[in-house]
Amino acid sequence: MEIIDCNFRISLNTNQKTQAEYEAEDRAKRAELEAKVKAAGGISEEKAVEIAQKAMETDLGEKAKELKLCINTYGWSSDLRVADWSEIKEKDKVALAYSVGFNNVKEGMETEDWLNYVCVVNAVDGNILEAYTIQGLGDNTVCYEH
Repeated sequence: MEIIDCNFRISLNTNQKTQAEYEAEDRAKRAELEAKVKAAGGISEEKAVEIAQKAMETDLGEKAKELKLCINTYGWSSDLRVADWSEIKEKDKVALAYSVGFNNVKEGMETEDWLNYVCVVNAVDGNILEAYTIQGLGDNTVCYEH
């Protein structure tokens, strides 16, 4: 599977932390969440990526072959976090989740041709909390039921 770097950090604040401070905070937060997933008997990031890729193939069919897994500068294939309320189904009060992204963005590509697929996977039980595509700069979002 081909992967691309999808790490973007934009800051407009001139009194900002150093990049090293941001990185240390990011790594500490990730380690804390990974420990919680492990303590709960949850799934690995690799398993979450597999689940997300299968969902993408089901949701997008042949179009899924054009999308590549996003990897950030830490080498993570997902954003591990507490899921947003919009992503949590009523049976899940609080869910640790892997947000896995795929896209087709290439240098020089027109923005209206960008296609992003995001699949949010419950880190404990592997259920899909949310899956959607965004075409272009966000003007066209399609949600998928799982």
